[in-house]
Amino acid sequence: MEKMRLIESFSGGGMQRRGLENAGVFQIESIGTSEIDIWAIIAYAAIHCNLTDEMVENYDNYPSRESIIKWLKSHNIGYDPVKNKHYDWEKKLKSKNKFLEKIYLANKLSHNFGDISKAKHLPKCDMLTYSFPCTDISISGKIQGFSKDSGTRSSLVHEIMRLLIELKNRNQLPKYLLMENVKNLVSKKFIGQFNDIISLLDDIGYNTYWDILNGKYCGVPQNRERVFALSIRKDVDTGMFKFPQPFDERKRLKDILFAKVPEKYYITTDRAKKLCDDLVLNGKIKLDDYGITDENSTDRQTDRQTDRQTDRQESICQSTIPNVENSQTALQEKKTEEFQTEVRLEPALLSGKAGQLEKFTDFAGTIMQRDYKGFPTYAMTGVIEIKR
Repeated sequence: MEKMRLIESFSGGGMQRRGLENAGVFQIESIGTSEIDIWAIIAYAAIHCNLTDEMVENYDNYPSRESIIKWLKSHNIGYDPVKNKHYDWEKKLKSKNKFLEKIYLANKLSHNFGDISKAKHLPKCDMLTYSFPCTDISISGKIQGFSKDSGTRSSLVHEIMRLLIELKNRNQLPKYLLMENVKNLVSKKFIGQFNDIISLLDDIGYNTYWDILNGKYCGVPQNRERVFALSIRKDVDTGMFKFPQPFDERKRLKDILFAKVPEKYYITTDRAKKLCDDLVLNGKIKLDDYGITDENSTDRQTDRQTDRQTDRQESICQSTIPNVENSQTALQEKKTEEFQTEVRLEPALLSGKAGQLEKFTDFAGTIMQRDYKGFPTYAMTGVIEIKR
């Protein structure tokens, strides 16, 4: 099997590497990654490099903590581009745990060179993946800082083009480039800039083939549309590449779910009440957070006061949703006749500090990824469990 030397920019947890390995067409050798997210770096090392806590404990060739921090900061590891904020590594300097050592070892094992903008050049490779974060496709209407004629303006895509041009000057252009991103990249809003990317790659020396693929037609029980673009260096392109035809293996969500889920993963009403009790008694939350006033909150050590807290906490889950009947009415108007006869609502714990359910917005048969026809990951006060 032919060996494929791979560099993964914006590598995340290395899922594109895993896909290439699972395809079985090449023997994949990852020679470098580029990532700044701390937890993605650790996840990559755990998934692909067998990083374990035991390995962290037993490794005996760590540099000084000062040296580790200096390297992490110089490569922007932990930088948050949204908040424009660097991670405070100094706070870990005197830490008793080995988190600094763990992130150091994770970077070492994954051959991570950190922030792509800090890289002066890339080593010679056969394939480069450049699936830049979808957050870089801004809702304001353009890929951040990107256009073909932007000159000195910088973006993640421009960093890739800069490094590709440097590789071309060394006569070391990768044979293949692979990019995956959200479907919105080729929407009316962004298609012009996407075409600029394809045009730049053409100037550098690549023919690019792209299509929208859906996971549910690739053997995965998930409705997930993504743009895939494969660029092939012109001198090795035979013009024969075609994206695979959609197929359906008849695999469904029920086929991959556990038949029996351990009880520890469920929060029943009793468990929710006990959780609330424990949080209050341990001082993690206050009854006032739920709009319940405790006039004797300054002294909660006596049995009498503890009993009062427990009695009041028993009503938290119920008081959190005082308008369930109204919500039910709103729901009934939306449900089909079949659905109406099969379900009933029972209130469950709402997280956060919501005092009541202000309005009914929508219902979904399942919690789906992010906010696509399911519950969103923002502006949400809670979930009402629907029991059949």
